[in-house]
Amino acid sequence: MSSPLALPSSPEAVEAKLLYDFDCLVGVTAALLATSTIAVGLRSYVRGFITKTFGWDDILMVGAWVSHHHPPQTFGMPLTAR
Repeated sequence: MSSPLALPSSPEAVEAKLLYDFDCLVGVTAALLATSTIAVGLRSYVRGFITKTFGWDDILMVGAWVSHHHPPQTFGMPLTAR
């Protein structure tokens, strides 16, 4: 049995490994995005509509969620100079 750190035997093996890693990364990212969206949404709903105590900490939480999940490129501000 070979070491997990051994070099792949062919270019096809490298491509297959990269595609597998990419699929895992996309799956984990989607799961964490869904979890954080549900958590922020439920907390905002409870604090805003049920207890009516939506405060500065909630505003910062929503702002952090928006800035993390919607990077500046989506607002028309490129990160690199052209």
